[in-house]
Amino acid sequence: MLKHLWMTEDEQELIVKGLYDWRNALEPDCLLRPELEELILKVIDAPAKKSFFKRRFT
Repeated sequence: MLKHLWMTEDEQELIVKGLYDWRNALEPDCLLRPELEELILKVIDAPAKKSFFKRRFT
C-alpha cells in the first residue's frame, strides 16, 4: 500500500539537507548511496502543503 507524506516546504528543505549530509558522509563505494539519492529525489518531488500560519495569515 502506498502512503503519501505531506510536508511543508521548510520540512522538505530540512530533510533534504540531512539526507545530503548523510550521503556525503558515506564512502563513495557504499551500497546505500544510490538508495539515498533516490530517496532525496522522492522527497524533493513530494507535494508540499502550506504551513498552518501561511494558510491563516496570507
